Amino acid sequence: IEVNNIWPEIREYLKAFNKFKADVKPKLLFNEQIVFNLTKGYAGTLDRIYKIDDKTVLADIKTSSNFYHDMAFQTSAYKHAEYMYNSKTKESTPMPKIDQMMIILLGKDGTYALKEMPDAFSEFLNLKLVWGYMNPGKAKEVK
Repeated sequence: IEVNNIWPEIREYLKAFNKFKADVKPKLLFNEQIVFNLTKGYAGTLDRIYKIDDKTVLADIKTSSNFYHDMAFQTSAYKHAEYMYNSKTKESTPMPKIDQMMIILLGKDGTYALKEMPDAFSEFLNLKLVWGYMNPGKAKEVK
């Protein structure tokens, strides 16, 4: 995407993303992919799955001011999804094995930073239980 053809408010973030792609040279495997886990009852949409240095890397793109510990909950949930759903073909396929999870933090100054995320799946599941307790009736049942 040509940087000058987009809104001024997001130009620096796009410059940062383009710099990440030029520096790291990731091969895009999946983009904005719906994933779900029927056994544990959750779903979401991950940002990217790349092939980087022979590793399958799940990457979440953020524009926050810093890295936060709770970012690991989201990436872990995506990693442990059972299936990916293709909205065009209406088909589900097994989730690929993820070797690494990372956050790509895009700066409003045109720079980027990378941080590997730990696997915090058990913590995610505990928080999911607490959320369900605190929000009775809001969780949708898996059918």
